[in-house]
Amino acid sequence: MPEEHPIKLPLAAVNHLDKILQHYSSWKRLVRAIARLNKFVKFRRAKGRGANVTQYFMVSELRSAEKILIKRAQANEFSLELLTMRKQREIPKCIKLKGLRPLLQKDGLIVVGGRLENADLDENQIHPNVLPAKHKITRLIFEDYHQALLHCGPQILLAVVRQCYWPLRGRIMARSTVTRCINCVCAKPRFETPLMAPLPKQRVQMSRPFTTTGVHFAGPLQIQSGIRRITTKKA
Repeated sequence: MPEEHPIKLPLAAVNHLDKILQHYSSWKRLVRAIARLNKFVKFRRAKGRGANVTQYFMVSELRSAEKILIKRAQANEFSLELLTMRKQREIPKCIKLKGLRPLLQKDGLIVVGGRLENADLDENQIHPNVLPAKHKITRLIFEDYHQALLHCGPQILLAVVRQCYWPLRGRIMARSTVTRCINCVCAKPRFETPLMAPLPKQRVQMSRPFTTTGVHFAGPLQIQSGIRRITTKKA
């Protein structure tokens, strides 16, 4: 009998979105690049059906591209949380998202639960999207807001970002964004303290009393000698 070997075909899934992140250092340019790719995919799918694809970007297309990037960042950092929430199980206490009461929306984004459902606020403020702490997308968002707010401080930066997103360790990311900004560093230079000159030899060497004398000038001082109706004199 001829020898037979079982043949197995492994399937390796490669995500090209992570490679795209390496070529962009601006949040707006990255969003427009993803929106352009989505537009191309829609054009190829609707080719021959009389679809009219515009050359410019619509606001809905840019919002969709932002959701794709945020969803990918959450999938990289919160894979265990996503699996638990999709199975409708309780999140373990050891996971860092436990205190945020996270919710899984229909589009697959993880948002903060909270108690502001009846508040007269925007949907992004009631349930902000959760951003991982040390992800490049989070840093790009902070840098974009920092430039849009004319290089503001870390407190204002964090307050404005939290109106739409909820970054984990947001204070550290805000401070890191401000300290790494070249314009902010150049606007607030740190001057070195000059070195003091060595003390004169009359102050550090032994000598007889009153061999070397000095006078401290401070004045003129106004002096009054008396109780009432006494004019001051210089001294």
